[in-house]
Amino acid sequence: MKLFFTTLLVAIAATVFAQSNYHEGIVIKNIGDTLRGYIDYREWEQCPTTINFKLSKDDREVQHFDPHVIKEFQINGMETYVTYRGIISMDKTSFPDLPLAADTSKKMDTIFLKQVVKGKYLTLFYQNDKTKTRLFVAENNADPIELKYSQYYEDGTELRVNTRYKNQLIYYVTKYAPDNNKLIQEAGHVNYEESGIETIVSKINGETKVSKSVANGRFFVGAGVNNIRTEVFNSGSSVYATTVSPTATFGIDIFSNPNVQQLIFRAEVSLWYVDAKFPDYSNSQVSQYTASLTPQILFNFYNKENLKFYIDGGWSFNFSVYPKKFNLYGTPIDMASSWSGFPLQVGMMLNKNIDISLKYTGYYSFTRYTYFSIADQMLGVGIKYLIPNK
Repeated sequence: MKLFFTTLLVAIAATVFAQSNYHEGIVIKNIGDTLRGYIDYREWEQCPTTINFKLSKDDREVQHFDPHVIKEFQINGMETYVTYRGIISMDKTSFPDLPLAADTSKKMDTIFLKQVVKGKYLTLFYQNDKTKTRLFVAENNADPIELKYSQYYEDGTELRVNTRYKNQLIYYVTKYAPDNNKLIQEAGHVNYEESGIETIVSKINGETKVSKSVANGRFFVGAGVNNIRTEVFNSGSSVYATTVSPTATFGIDIFSNPNVQQLIFRAEVSLWYVDAKFPDYSNSQVSQYTASLTPQILFNFYNKENLKFYIDGGWSFNFSVYPKKFNLYGTPIDMASSWSGFPLQVGMMLNKNIDISLKYTGYYSFTRYTYFSIADQMLGVGIKYLIPNK
C-alpha cells in the first residue's frame, strides 16, 4: 500500500503542472479587437503575468497574452482583469520582511489588476506579487490609483504604520456620500484587506451588501468502512488482529479559490472503533473507540467541473477511550487517550456533490513503552455528500 501511494505521488507530480483548465472568456486587445474563446484559468497565488488563450477548447494552437498587448480579459462568470500602466509601490509590508526605515521606492510597471467590485462611482482592484499586496481604486473611467499603505521599523526597533489609504477612502466617502458620517468612521478604521475595503467601496457605490458569486466553502457528511489491523509488538516479534469498523464523518472544506476549487483545506471529524482479540496473549483484547480530527490539504490533480480526482494528506489527532485494555501477562497496559497519525487519501468527486475516497494510514502506536507497543494501521473506503453552500 505504501508503494501504491508513492507511485501515485510520482505520477501526479509528473502531470499536475501540465494540466490546463480552460473556461469561456474574452480578451480585449490594445487595438480594440475582442477575441472570444477559452482562457486557461489557474488557481493563481499571485496575479498572472501572462495568460493562455484558445479560440476553441479543441484548438491545438495556444496564444499567449501579457498586459503589454491586451487591456482586459474576462473569464465568464468568474473574474475580470484589466491592464494597469503606471507607478506602483515597491516597499515590503508584511512581517517579517519589513524595512528598517521608511521605504518610498516605486517603479513604472505594466501589470494585470483583478477587478474586485465595480459600481456607480468606484471600482476596486486587487494585485499581488512576490513583493507585496496592493489595492487600487478607480473613479468611473479614470485610471486606477493605488491605495497607500506601509509598515517599517524606526530606529530598527519601533514599528511605524502609515495608513494613507484611510484618508483616500474618506475622501471618496465625502465626495460621493457626504452625509454618511457612519461610513466616514468605518473608512477611518478599516484594515488594509481586500474584504474590508470592498465593503467600504460597495457602500460608497450605494450597495448595502457585498455579494459573492461563489461560496468560499462547504460542509460535508459521510460514511464508510475501515479495515483496521492492530499490531502487538513485544520484544522483537509481532502478532496481528483485524477489525472491520463502520465510520461516520463530517467536516468543512475551505477553497483557496472558490471558482477553481483545485486546492482545498479540509477539516474532518471521523468516528471509528477497534475490537481486536489476540489468542497468543490468552485472548487479551484491545477495545478502542476513537474520534479523529484531521486537518488536511486536498489537491485536485484532475480538475473539471463535474469530475475531479484528488490526493490529500493531513495530520490526524486521535482521541480514544478503552472499555477493555490489553493485558500482558496479568498486567494492564496503559494506552494513550490522545495520539496522532498521518493519513494519505485519494479520491474522486462526481457532479459537485459526491466524494468517493480511499484512505491509508500506516502503523501508529498508542502506547509509550520502549520494547512493547500496540499500533493501528488503517485502510478505509468512504463516501461523502458535499453540501452546496449557496
